[in-house]
Amino acid sequence: MTLRSGSSMAVVADAEVSPSLEEVRELAREHTLVPLRHRFISDTETPVSAYLKLRGDGPSFLLESAEQGQRFGRWSFLGFRPRTVIRLDDGELSIGGEVRPHDDPYAAIAAELERYRVAPLEGLPPFAGGAVGLFGYDLVRSAEPTVGEPNPDPLGMPDLALMVSDVLLAFDHFTHETTVLANVFVEDDVEAAYEAAVAAISAVRERLAAPVPF
Repeated sequence: MTLRSGSSMAVVADAEVSPSLEEVRELAREHTLVPLRHRFISDTETPVSAYLKLRGDGPSFLLESAEQGQRFGRWSFLGFRPRTVIRLDDGELSIGGEVRPHDDPYAAIAAELERYRVAPLEGLPPFAGGAVGLFGYDLVRSAEPTVGEPNPDPLGMPDLALMVSDVLLAFDHFTHETTVLANVFVEDDVEAAYEAAVAAISAVRERLAAPVPF
């Protein structure tokens, strides 16, 4: 499928998006999540400048990879616009803002992530989506209750905070290629979810064409 930009602020060339709607419908028979992808060469955009343009006001992340013996890692990953946020605060687990009863936070997270049966498409970056965030040190008490009282927490940090993004960018520093991934969650209406993913990719290209905000 080809997406077009209607923005008067920036001209974005026609962009190829794959897989097609027909292919997504077929993949939806066995999977609940299909990554829609668009690739382009990005010689002038850096992960940091892209992050500043795309992060918005909600949760977001920028991950840099490094490999042993190499000065620079090959990949950087940027995510924003989470489908859901998972938090554990003072023993209370919330998923997407809804409080969930639980006996084991690890098991509760695993059960939530089992909903996402990702289609194994060829040629995807090494990280193409998932839960990104932090597991606090004091979370050890969930696995080992004999650990003593928690340390003071004047900042009110959560014990656990994860985000599952609908939109992800993967920067390949070897090929200077950027892959934009927008997830089609096929438990919803497949055609509507596909169109929303195409629109998300188009919006990313338009925002990347804008100057870095100050």
